[in-house]
Amino acid sequence: MSQFVNSDRVAKSLDALFGTSESQLWRDGLCIRRPATQNIFTRKGNMRHLHTAPSPESRVSLCLRATELPRLRFASRSTWLAPLAAALLLGAASAASAQTYTFVSIADNTGPFVDFQVPSINNAGTVVFNAFLAGGEQRIVSGPDPVTDVIATTAGPYDIFEFALPVINDAGTALFLATLDAGGEGYFTGPDPVADAFITSAGPFDFFFGPAINNTGTAVVHAVLDDGSEGLFTGPNPATDTVVSTNGKTYAFFGNPSINNAGTVAFVGARSAGGQAIATGPNPADIVANTDGNYFGFADP
Repeated sequence: MSQFVNSDRVAKSLDALFGTSESQLWRDGLCIRRPATQNIFTRKGNMRHLHTAPSPESRVSLCLRATELPRLRFASRSTWLAPLAAALLLGAASAASAQTYTFVSIADNTGPFVDFQVPSINNAGTVVFNAFLAGGEQRIVSGPDPVTDVIATTAGPYDIFEFALPVINDAGTALFLATLDAGGEGYFTGPDPVADAFITSAGPFDFFFGPAINNTGTAVVHAVLDDGSEGLFTGPNPATDTVVSTNGKTYAFFGNPSINNAGTVAFVGARSAGGQAIATGPNPADIVANTDGNYFGFADP
């Protein structure tokens, strides 16, 4: 999950969009980061304390539970909330009525797992997800066996696996967001937070949002730096690994990126001059579409 929004604005926007009754479904899936304790919680209270890292402001992430809105998950700043929420909800309803599905069980809560977060799947059919065990331990796994299918666990140097969903490429490399027992957070690909680190807050970065990874192993992450700027990065060095950032003055903030096997990154950005754009880089020539014409707004590409 990527962008965060103010909780009061979320509630008012959802009430205006869907009415109080329907918007309650959305708010029931909210994970709210409170400024006093920095704890994440949900209104129904069945999601655990997952984050204690400092936050520069009160933030809310839309974590829509699969049992309530199974085809819908996104997080957005308040300026994007209304058009995207309406479009995605309508799209979900339309797709659900027009298609049939065959469900294949990957894991369930009749065994050692008691809860799950949103999964990712690659073209080989390998699924990666964050699972909770009965004692509260979390594991990033790729199947039903918490031992043989484990990629990383909070029983070691990791403290918490966060709400940004893990991603996996066709080679089976998984990338996940975690906080560490020693403090800080980052994106990792395996059980060793040193050898398997992709990008961490130990350097110039403060905290992170959603990632993407292609089949060559090149990853891109949406991150906020210690100086308050944000951008999309393909590695730990902002000097050499920046795809686009708010330091360029063209964009005020970004959604989560995607990346193809040629290494081209696509993203939605809120332009400093107003409106949004889908682009592949920092320059005007990199804009694929914008809201200056027929489009009202964009979701993550």
